Amino acid sequence: MTQSVEEEIQELEERFPRYLYLYRGQSMIYPEQENRVPSTLARILPAGEVEDLFALEKKILCGAASFYSPHTRNIEIMADLRHLHGPANLIDFTRDIRIALFFACLEEPEQDGKLFFLRTKRGRFSQGWGRRFSSSDKSQAGDIRIFQDFHISSNAKRAIRQSGVLVRPLSGHIDFKEGEETYVITKKRKEAILKYLASQQPPIELHYLFSDKTGFTGLGKEVPKSHEDFEKNLDDLLKYRAKQLLGGDNYSQGREYFFRGDYDEAANLFRAAMRGAGSSSLGDDIYRYLSSALLRTRKHQEALDMLARIPYGNRAGEDYCMYALGRKGLKDFSGARPDIAQAITDNRFRSFYYITEMQIARRSDEDRALRLARWRNYSKLFRSIRGEKSPLGEDDF
Repeated sequence: MTQSVEEEIQELEERFPRYLYLYRGQSMIYPEQENRVPSTLARILPAGEVEDLFALEKKILCGAASFYSPHTRNIEIMADLRHLHGPANLIDFTRDIRIALFFACLEEPEQDGKLFFLRTKRGRFSQGWGRRFSSSDKSQAGDIRIFQDFHISSNAKRAIRQSGVLVRPLSGHIDFKEGEETYVITKKRKEAILKYLASQQPPIELHYLFSDKTGFTGLGKEVPKSHEDFEKNLDDLLKYRAKQLLGGDNYSQGREYFFRGDYDEAANLFRAAMRGAGSSSLGDDIYRYLSSALLRTRKHQEALDMLARIPYGNRAGEDYCMYALGRKGLKDFSGARPDIAQAITDNRFRSFYYITEMQIARRSDEDRALRLARWRNYSKLFRSIRGEKSPLGEDDF
């Protein structure tokens, strides 16, 4: 008797329970990499040059940072670039085995698909990835970082519906043991599995999993890029930015030092820009950049003083989050709580805000039962297997 799709899924869930494993589905088996999954960034590097991965990743972040607000973390930038089909040293996994099955069956009907099961310690996720780089980021082969806190407005809906988790392999790839950590989906089973998944509620189909602008225009298709073209475009951008660093005004130079992680020098240049003639033309961003640099060097009170210069009507969720971080650094937890609550109200997509609120709540005198209730609600956003169980709700997207 042929095993039903439901029985097949149940058997896989028993072998690879979701509290111990993350899942990834690929619609075909690549002969040269049957049991190895590389990141999109590692794929564009020539064979044998994976040791340059860290340097290239750093160049990408230095080039991309200027397109994001000053307090955006590296994982949020890289996740957004990955969302836009750019090369990144990140691999997509999911906490829902059915979604992995969908991707294993979606394409290549004449090829067998494959599931990969990544064992992880329960609840062990990286909480952040700052702007600074250090040698500690270059770890031994096989070392990985797992992120579930990477949502910003552009990728939140898709990531939640796909129960998405991003894995950053510091070697550029993950190796799996054949049979023990992999499972082949034969081409004959693909159609039946897709029909079963489409019958679920909500249906696991393209229009549900890719329900955003990028998904509408591309449906998850990646634009292939050669390593040479990618490096040339990146180098051209960084050369242009280097000219700004050498010959620009104090504000432009300050931004360049900020993007490179030299926050002390950036703060000095921003202060000089504020003292210079015509500083009023810089608008509120000068205060945002200076405040963000000061927070990163733990000058919390000065950061709050700079934020206070932004007119009340011009403040956004990012500003309120920085207010909260500044007050948290001064151990003013009761003052930080309304600020982070306002940040969440202004931008419900930013998962970093929810994490920050929980950190502040833990340090405040809030009743433990209330903290537990709040954590249960927020954990649905990061750990649930279905998007509709998110505390944000369908209408908020």
